[in-house]
Parts: sequence; C-alpha cells; structure tokens
Amino acid sequence: MSLRYGKEEFNQVKEVIKSGSLSSFYRNPYGGKKVKEFEEKFAEYYKVSHGISVSSGTAALHTACLALKICGQKVFTTPYSFISSSSTIAIAGGFPHYIDIDRKSLGMRGDLVPSGSTALTVHLLGNPAPKVKNTNYLIEDCCQALGAEIDGKKVGKIGDLGCFSFQETKTITTGGEGGMIITDNEELAERCKRIRNHAEKYFRELYFGYNYRMTEIQAAIGIAQLEKLDMFNKIQIDNGKYIVNNLPEILTPCIVKGSIYYIIGCLLEKNYTVPHPVNDGSLISRRDHILLRLSKWNKGIPGETIGKGYDTIIYNYPAFRSYLINRCYVAEDVLTRSLWFDVHRFNPDKNRMKLFVEDLKEACEE
Repeated sequence: MSLRYGKEEFNQVKEVIKSGSLSSFYRNPYGGKKVKEFEEKFAEYYKVSHGISVSSGTAALHTACLALKICGQKVFTTPYSFISSSSTIAIAGGFPHYIDIDRKSLGMRGDLVPSGSTALTVHLLGNPAPKVKNTNYLIEDCCQALGAEIDGKKVGKIGDLGCFSFQETKTITTGGEGGMIITDNEELAERCKRIRNHAEKYFRELYFGYNYRMTEIQAAIGIAQLEKLDMFNKIQIDNGKYIVNNLPEILTPCIVKGSIYYIIGCLLEKNYTVPHPVNDGSLISRRDHILLRLSKWNKGIPGETIGKGYDTIIYNYPAFRSYLINRCYVAEDVLTRSLWFDVHRFNPDKNRMKLFVEDLKEACEE
C-alpha cells in the first residue's frame, strides 16, 4: 500500500466485488449504487446540484459539447492544451476558433473572447485560467485543476458545465480512467446523463447517446480517492511552492493565485543553442541541454513529468489546420521555451524536493 492507494480503495473495491454488481446501467439508466454515491459526494465537494460521472475527461468534454448543442457553431478555445479540448468540439459538430493565451497562467485570454459567444476554457497545469465574461455558454476543462480557485470560487463552477478527468496521472483517479461533469443547470444535467448512456434507447430521445458510463469499481475507487483530494492538493501545493521559490533565475514560473500546482510550468528566459554535452562538435538547444542533464529524474512514475510540455500548437496538427484563422503568437512562443516539472505530487518527502532543486540549478548552469 502507498500514500496514494491504500486500504480505503481496497475495501471499496472489495465491497463492489462481493455485491456482484459491477455496472447497473442496464438495470437503472442512471447507474448503480456506487456511481450515484460518487456523483453525490463529488457534487457536495464542489457545492453544486449535479455531478454526472463518465468514462473519461474526454467523454466529459464531448458530452458537455453535445449537451450545449454546439453543432454548426463557433466555439472559442485555446490552442495550447491537450488535444481533446479541441477534438471534442469538432466531433460534436462545432468549429474551434483559437484565442491566444495569457503568459502567466497559460490559459486562454478571456478578455479576447467575443461577447455572446460559446467558449471552452482550459485551466492548465493547476492554474485557473483568466475569466471569460459575457458568454452565451461556457465549458470549463478542469482536468488538470481539481480544487483550483478563482477569487475563492472553485473552477468548474464558473461556467455552465465543468469537466474533470480521473485518468491515472490526475490528482485523483478512478482506477486509471474516468471523468465527471458538474453543473447547477437541471436541464443540462439531465441531458448529460442521457447522452452518457444511449439516450436513444434508454430514454427514447430523438438524439443519440454514447456508452460513456462509469463502472461501479471505478466509482468505488473515486469515493475513496475523493476523501484524499485535499491532502493530495496540500502536498503538491507545499512542494510546488518550495520548488517555485527556489528556481534558477533563468526560469520564470507560470503560476497564478488559486493554483493547485498540478504541474510546475516554467518559461526558459532564452532558448539559444549550446554545445552538446556528449556528441562533440554538435549543438543542442539550451532547453534540451537542461532536460538531458535532468533525465535521471524520469523514473517511469505515472504522472511524473520532466519535459517540454506540449510539443505542438493544436492548430498545427493536420486534422486542425483547416480551423486556423488567426495565429496565436504568445502560445507559439511559449511552446519553444516551456519546461514542465512534476516530481512533487503524492510525496511529502521535503528532502526529495531539495535534491530536485539542487539538480535543477546544476542543470541550468552554463
């Protein structure tokens, strides 16, 4: 047993297995005992009316897009994110329109989103993204920001639908994959519940649904993990603050108020070329040089990240080039200078953070 997984998860799963009911959606279209309990407890944690469990964070985003009936509409979003924040718009029939990012939070600049539009904002690396005001509808991608806040209000409650991921690398997990949607809107909640479970069959709707159902075992693990969420966040915030306060001068942290320090994103002051430390006569970028020196920290731990972050602006993927209207120059610049560190979660060992900071400073030396 470890700090992240212990007897609490084991006992919850054992209870489900002993019950013999691993998924009850075919008996009750709204799910079984553990699914309903997890949804209720998650909604209670966020102080909202509804939690709707799904099979992944991507499923949460797709369900939210379908619930808002975005087919044929522009949806303003960020080009600097995991691919699903854009792909779910497209597969729901919408058209992603890209807005540049804020250099500090790395989130979409809300002040550039046209009034009266529909938007999907991403709270990246544990940072709350800048506020988006006066939209018709707003979806929040909170997959990397469980517990982050804006002005004392948790992200996910600011827009119409908040979407979360419980994939293995996230702050809490439901056994490797899973997701949740939260809302105070009764109509949207019901529509999401029907979309995630074959709306055309179980609810006799004219629109189609999907198999985005969460299993009883996943929900059981989620119940146990949710009890640990505040502890996990405290560990990563405390460790993250230590690393940020001791960064080398050539690194600028991308951290804003209310962050949960999910991943420590930094910008390298200048990414010029330097001699390769191994291959004589060749050159390597300063960023690659630093990462090469830090490679011993990549130990294959799920969720542990020491790297460049995203390697491509979303509109430069072949499937999204047709959606490019205006380039986002801040996002493109960030892509070339970003460094992401994630060695600080699920581990309260302060000595390990001290060793990482020492190695990082050594790696950044000329």
